[in-house]
Amino acid sequence: MADFEAVLKVSDLPPGEVAKVEVGLTPVIVGNVNGSYFAVGNTCPHAELPMIEDRGELDGEVVECEYHGSQFDMTTGGVVNGPAVLAVQQFAVKVEGDDILVGPA
Repeated sequence: MADFEAVLKVSDLPPGEVAKVEVGLTPVIVGNVNGSYFAVGNTCPHAELPMIEDRGELDGEVVECEYHGSQFDMTTGGVVNGPAVLAVQQFAVKVEGDDILVGPA
């Protein structure tokens, strides 16, 4: 993934929500943490399953895997609670106008 790719509109992602997007062929979660946007990989390192299927809500800065409950910090990709022990990949995010763009970390 060499360039930034527009994935959502700012108006489509209210504060406290996350959405699954595809960046190239990579499944990614984009989250709105109090008006700031972050992106992490959508594959839980615990069981290699998608963390969310479509959309979801944050608990503060935390996104939870729908399958086994592992929790990750959207701002860093770090593990908050297991069973996962490895962080998820973090991606760079920028906003241009009403477009949210995701690119390489």
